[in-house]
Amino acid sequence: MPGGVRVPSGKITIGRSADQTVARLDKLARNDSQLESWCVRRTQVQKDLAVAREVLKQAEQQLEIEKNKPDVDQSNVAHLNNVILQQQQLIAELEKEHAQLQDKITERAAKYGLRLQDMENFAFSIMAATDGWLSLQETKDQIEHTLMDLIINAHPEQR
Repeated sequence: MPGGVRVPSGKITIGRSADQTVARLDKLARNDSQLESWCVRRTQVQKDLAVAREVLKQAEQQLEIEKNKPDVDQSNVAHLNNVILQQQQLIAELEKEHAQLQDKITERAAKYGLRLQDMENFAFSIMAATDGWLSLQETKDQIEHTLMDLIINAHPEQR
């Protein structure tokens, strides 16, 4: 098994499993309270951005409906324009904060030698290799089983 190690469960792994490595790196990051705080805030900013974008979308749709009404019935146009402006400003502020948080997280994570994409790529490549070894082992077992059946079934016919 070049590069592979058989573990008691019968699985073949390549070095440390991807799950263990990602978990170890994640634990290092989580032990950093500032990094954890930034990650929590980034998640909240992402949620706030989604809400603000939805409010903006709805206000723009309402504005279009209001503009299609006769002039006398366009009572909400000014209010909707104000809501749209406020949402655009909020979105700009949230996007700026999100970018700053992402930069801080990336910089801090780099101290651990991590890049989130590298972690994901590493995990994927290890899992793919492990799956490949497992598939190879299963195929080998199936071939061995088939050959044994052929050998066992061939003996009675020769007698």
